Amino acid sequence: MLSKTRISIAPLAPMAIGIFILLAIAVGAIFKSIDPNFSSVQAAGTKQAKLQALVPLYIYPQIIDGRSNWSPLVEAARKIPVVAIINPNSGPGGKPNSDYAQGLKILQQGGVKTIGYVATNYGKRPIEQVKADVDLYHAHFNVQGIFLDEGASSPQQLNYYGEIYRYIKSKKRLQQVIVNPGTHLDEAYFSKPVTDQAVIFENFGKEWPKYETSPYVNKYDRQRFALMLHGVIDRAKMQSYIELAVKRNIGYVYITNDADSNPWDSLPSYWSAEVEAIRNQNSMGR
Repeated sequence: MLSKTRISIAPLAPMAIGIFILLAIAVGAIFKSIDPNFSSVQAAGTKQAKLQALVPLYIYPQIIDGRSNWSPLVEAARKIPVVAIINPNSGPGGKPNSDYAQGLKILQQGGVKTIGYVATNYGKRPIEQVKADVDLYHAHFNVQGIFLDEGASSPQQLNYYGEIYRYIKSKKRLQQVIVNPGTHLDEAYFSKPVTDQAVIFENFGKEWPKYETSPYVNKYDRQRFALMLHGVIDRAKMQSYIELAVKRNIGYVYITNDADSNPWDSLPSYWSAEVEAIRNQNSMGR
């Protein structure tokens, strides 16, 4: 009587995994030759990074009835990734006072990532002044990155922003750089790179459905792109605009119903609903 030979599949599992990895690398190499920004991670089909809130926190920190007016961001950070842009005085404005020191401590201990606001006047501000602001944030605010506002968008300013980018990254704690031109910018800002992320649309919400992203946007991870909308009164529109942002490969969002001359000086009245809308997108793996 012939004995039945049992074939174990266990030894084959590592081989199958190895073949899959080799195939992913090979596919990635093919696409890399076509598009230098394509990665084999994309070929392997990994999940997108989570949608994040990028909050321009241009609000003076206060303790009101024993509670910080910055606490809503800490509560949000328990549900979604939150990055807060700190802007004491159109920049650091010197060392933080006791109110800012306390507010920053609340955010940072609560899991909110903080980055410091620095104006660049579209590449025309003296670069040493920009670096001085970066130094102040690094030395005294314990932030984790820098937000370069009034960002240029043309290739003529690449060297300017490249120098600032390298300077920021030379600081041990400053590991994130976001440029805000508020509109389309030359692809070289990402491919060189001279920024980690960019705000590619900052405007009234009603303009968002009409906006068309640059063709290159879909070549990159969505974590390279951010969106800021103001004057969005309707909560349902806020939710639909977040959904549209996801479809357009945007990884950072912030939407507010504030429509004043400075729409970033208060959190939206529907902040909790906005947090839930972002959380829902993440729970669906989008």
